[in-house]
Amino acid sequence: MDIDKYLKYTGLKIFNDYKLFPTESIDNKISNLNKFNNMIKNNEQFIFVKFGDGEFNNMISNNENDCNCDHNNYFRELGNQLIKAYIYFLKEEKTYIAKWINEYELNVVLQKEFLKINEEDKFINYNILNNIVPILKEQIEFYNIISNSSRKKIYISNANMCNKVKKILKVDCCIEIPPNNVFLIKDEIINKIKKEITDNSIIMFSAGMCSKVMIHELSEYNKNATYLDIGSAFDGLVRFSRDWHFVSSYSQIIYESYKNLLE
Repeated sequence: MDIDKYLKYTGLKIFNDYKLFPTESIDNKISNLNKFNNMIKNNEQFIFVKFGDGEFNNMISNNENDCNCDHNNYFRELGNQLIKAYIYFLKEEKTYIAKWINEYELNVVLQKEFLKINEEDKFINYNILNNIVPILKEQIEFYNIISNSSRKKIYISNANMCNKVKKILKVDCCIEIPPNNVFLIKDEIINKIKKEITDNSIIMFSAGMCSKVMIHELSEYNKNATYLDIGSAFDGLVRFSRDWHFVSSYSQIIYESYKNLLE
């Protein structure tokens, strides 16, 4: 398959077929969290990325004035690089793609031709690392394991998130990005990250759609590291979370869940 041929097109004709990923059972979610927890503890490298409606729309959009709910524009070149990134993720072992699940039951368009390992091992619950109430103890354990790990930890996000997450996860290096359209300075940010990466690092991203493109490029630069697209997991600590504030006490629940790391 000539990947470059896909980049000449936008719209649904980029891909040949569709797959609707069903909601993952709670047992599978716990099983995958336990797997992640063991990999972090055992210094096994892996990649975790999300695939949601923003990435989907950017990959097919022809209008760069359109944007997602966080006001990140659908730049055509970002869409092209997202296509290449997800093809890479599909082919790469120990790379897990979080399937989109919400009220729209979005048809995730990922070309089966590039799928090299069992689908059940590749696609996992979209919210596996998001702090959704009730927060699973295995998820709290995941972030505690990261926080207590002696591995170098790098976090890429905006200033407010860096200030909070740095304390929770005992981050060694925070690389701050603008709140929107980080793609416009992507190369600059990647160069900063490259200067900090060491073997066995854990690199975490809350950088929207551009996280996936950066993870792709950095993973090819250094495969001996773990790359995690944690996204809006801790948004509730710094702002009204558009995703998770369906309970009035959400921020307090987050604090109580991680107070041992915050104090």
